Amino acid sequence: MSDDIKVTWFGDDLLKQIEEATPDGLFAGGQILVEAAAARAPRHRGNLAKSGYVAIEGKSTYRKQKLFNREAKPPKGGAVVGFAAFYARYQEFGTKNQAAHPFLRPALDELKERIGAAIVVKMRQEIK
Repeated sequence: MSDDIKVTWFGDDLLKQIEEATPDGLFAGGQILVEAAAARAPRHRGNLAKSGYVAIEGKSTYRKQKLFNREAKPPKGGAVVGFAAFYARYQEFGTKNQAAHPFLRPALDELKERIGAAIVVKMRQEIK
């Protein structure tokens, strides 16, 4: 008596789909973080809040403006969430003459579960 059992492995296909869906998921999560951090950003003229962006390979919300730093390029398969206003790091971390007024890290700490869920939801939409 022969029990012929066939197993079809789709793991490689699934891993490829996950790899392809990851940047879009990170982009969706990054947008949530940028919006929340921009809402917390110290406001003088509002340029700091307007300078927030998220970027993945081939897609970015970065807008070039006077006095903005260049866009940070994301690593392959990764994402960048940043604020291009040149003084963003001084606000976040402070200087020897100025106290820190963090806005990005508190937003991440508060929303990390929501951001993670948004990444998963977006990736599920992409994986078939």
